[in-house]
Amino acid sequence: MVDFGVPRDMDIDEFIDNHVTAHFEKSVAGADTSAMVGKSFTLQYNIGDDKKYCLNISDGNKLEIIKGGIDTPMLSLHMSESDWRDYISGQVDAGLDRFIDPIQLTDPKRFSALQEFKGMLIIKILKDDGETIVPTICFNGSDKPSATLRLKISDWLGLQQGKKKGPMLVMTGKMKVGGDISFVMQCQTLM
Repeated sequence: MVDFGVPRDMDIDEFIDNHVTAHFEKSVAGADTSAMVGKSFTLQYNIGDDKKYCLNISDGNKLEIIKGGIDTPMLSLHMSESDWRDYISGQVDAGLDRFIDPIQLTDPKRFSALQEFKGMLIIKILKDDGETIVPTICFNGSDKPSATLRLKISDWLGLQQGKKKGPMLVMTGKMKVGGDISFVMQCQTLM
């Protein structure tokens, strides 16, 4: 988990301007980003109903933040403000690093896979306290094909860490899949 360790009530603009930028700079320091030269990647956070922040990453090591977002980012993550605050403050590990950590997303193999990938994945993650986190991941601005996953947070984290396999979770009833199952299988290559 990207550990920002910030207070839950932190101003969103301050978080994006200071913590996301610092995390990015720390992550690219000394990293070989030569495979990303001449390429641009856009990752957008849609927080609540009206807050959008696009991270435009060029050459693998240059970051521009576009407040208000853009129309068609390569990848966008939609979360309620409450879920987002739980995640950035470390209260909940939502296992979203592979989708929101800019460094993981600018890996050349993942970048190539993401360029043409389209669709929307809705993940309903049941926390231990019975509450549900519902992040939605949209690829290249497209809501089709779409699928919904429903599973416990421990199973979701196991899936993200490679300790659990999606097909086994489905067969044992620990993960419910709705919508386009072939799209879910394609998403596994990005996880």
